[in-house]
Amino acid sequence: MAVTAQHILEELRTLPPADRLRVVEQVVHDMASDATAPHAAAPSAIWADESESDFQAFQSTLERLRATDIWRSGDEPNPA
Repeated sequence: MAVTAQHILEELRTLPPADRLRVVEQVVHDMASDATAPHAAAPSAIWADESESDFQAFQSTLERLRATDIWRSGDEPNPA
């Protein structure tokens, strides 16, 4: 049987008030820790390990290819 939040609440209600407060305090503490945990470091850019000149050459090639790309039959290449 899967444990549901409702089942957990029913079980908590059987505890003495002091124990219920300890459980609530621990849950709040755990949730606060999760909410304030540092986020994973952002991955580096895909081109981070390439030189600026290599990246510029790539961009130039893309611009040249886009200028001559035909999107639909009957279209003329884009003027550069």
